[in-house]
Amino acid sequence: MKKFITTSLLLICFFVNAKAQDATAKLSPATLYKQYYDFSRRQNNLDSAFHYFKLIFSQPEQVSGTLKMIIFDAFPDTFTDSDLTNLKDSVKQNHAIKIKLLHKALLKKIADDKVLRTIEPIEALLLWSKVQDNQQNKSQLIILSKTFVEQNALQKDFHQGNTGRYGLMIYKTLFQHSELKPFAQKLLLFLKEKIKNSQVLISANTTNMDFRKRASHRYLYAYINQLQAQATDNISQKQAFLKTAFEFSPDLNDKQNRNAYLFDKDYLGGKESYAADYLDFLMNHSRSQKEVLNTLLQIALSNPVYKENLEKFYQSMEGNKQAFSTFWQESIEKSALNAKSFTLIQSDKKLFSIKKQIGKWVLLDFWGTWCTPCREEHPALQKFYDSTILQNPDKIQLLTIACLDTEEKVLKYMKEKNFSFPVAMSNLKIEKDYAIGSFPTKILITPKGKYIAIPSTIELNYFIKQYCEL
Repeated sequence: MKKFITTSLLLICFFVNAKAQDATAKLSPATLYKQYYDFSRRQNNLDSAFHYFKLIFSQPEQVSGTLKMIIFDAFPDTFTDSDLTNLKDSVKQNHAIKIKLLHKALLKKIADDKVLRTIEPIEALLLWSKVQDNQQNKSQLIILSKTFVEQNALQKDFHQGNTGRYGLMIYKTLFQHSELKPFAQKLLLFLKEKIKNSQVLISANTTNMDFRKRASHRYLYAYINQLQAQATDNISQKQAFLKTAFEFSPDLNDKQNRNAYLFDKDYLGGKESYAADYLDFLMNHSRSQKEVLNTLLQIALSNPVYKENLEKFYQSMEGNKQAFSTFWQESIEKSALNAKSFTLIQSDKKLFSIKKQIGKWVLLDFWGTWCTPCREEHPALQKFYDSTILQNPDKIQLLTIACLDTEEKVLKYMKEKNFSFPVAMSNLKIEKDYAIGSFPTKILITPKGKYIAIPSTIELNYFIKQYCEL
């Protein structure tokens, strides 16, 4: 059920994006998905569900890409029996069983469709589905795990088709049988090597899809190392595994693309981050204060809630309160990415050039009048602009950037709502330069011209004040 809720939230974000891109389409992505959902989850009509599934996948990539991802992420949750065991109502339980059987049949129809098979690889999903059908058949589980390794021996992109996720889910099923643990261990080592070699490095040309792959691959690699840490009693090995799990836990860039690993976390039963596990280990075993400090620093940079703990530990080491501010600001600059230069025309016809803002923090907010979540947060953004930005003009500036919109609609909206925060129209390039994949998205540019992505899960006012020390 939790995955159903997650899917719904992702769909809300998608539909507000799709609205601007698909205004003239005969059937909008929202309508297509509603029909697909009704037939596959409520009316249990296999042929109609398959019909709308194919319609969704026939849409132009820029319209249906996110929707395709959501369907393939949410699709397998009907295969699991976890929700069935929690349903005491026999009517609901029977309905859940019908949904499961329908989706199993739907998967077979997808597998048999030559066109659909070329759009998104589903081999890993098919194998995991078979594993679910053979959970107590140990000889068949061995065959299926070997088949997975054979099919993916030459696979380089473990993000495509969620191959890494389903491989780990097959591993978890094998691991439940004590006599199959050696086979499970071989599969885990195979997955670890493949996922390690699939990591995405950030560069000036990193795209939004690259950031998504990075977030997913890093999370899976962290999860594997955490599993290995739990399985060993060797202190040095445990520390090495925990350290790697911590280092590959979601950072700010990954958190900005949280939906790329959210289903991995839910399906695998993993944690959001393994930072606390490593920190606890260090507090109990490490003799190096510097190691603890560096770990606390990385945790605080990812979540400034930990900044107070970091400052206390730093002062206990250095005994210098003033030096912490310098330490904090220098650490932010080291961890941030290089910002792309841009100049935009604001609604008041003034030019906003990022080059002229060196020495100040700059908060960029990407939004659109068509975006419901954007509009909902604007009253709070106006208050933040009045109370923080206008009170610290020499330290921080704000520029909101309207995307996939028209100037006429934006100006009308600003006037009707009586908003005065600065706004500029997108030049259609800046979203690509900063790999913006959803709305609203906020970027914080540092005084030295670098930038960090602000996670949507963190309260903006708190984040800015902690990071910028206002």
